[in-house]
Amino acid sequence: FFFSSRRRHTRFLPVSWARRCVQETEYTLETRRINGLYFAGQINGTTGYEEAAAQGVVAGINAGRASQGLEPFILERNQAFIGVLIDDLISLGTKEPYRMFTSRAEFRLTLRADNADYRLGASAIKMGILSEEQKDVICLLYTSPSPRDRQ
Repeated sequence: FFFSSRRRHTRFLPVSWARRCVQETEYTLETRRINGLYFAGQINGTTGYEEAAAQGVVAGINAGRASQGLEPFILERNQAFIGVLIDDLISLGTKEPYRMFTSRAEFRLTLRADNADYRLGASAIKMGILSEEQKDVICLLYTSPSPRDRQ
């Protein structure tokens, strides 16, 4: 594609093809080159609404936490599919648009909706986003047997 005016011709790429080296990104989705600049979505080499939304949530949370001087929010591979997505992008990079498939996660059998509170509850408490009642429920989960033992 070209943008043309009487004085100059500028070549630009459509968003679907524009990307950068995602391996120059922290696990917070902040670029290593410019502090405070967070990237999410197609520019990181992904395709799909879910992938873009997931990265947007993590980048937004971390941008907000950084502006308040709080420690970053990082999801691990064994905590969430978002953690798998970000880890794959940063550690492996991508030569073609990346899609998050459950088969990419070695912990896919434990990354289920029915145990999300068990896996992510401690992070939610640490970030201060739960009410006292919700905290009590999460603490009860941690003191009771694992979800697998409760079935």
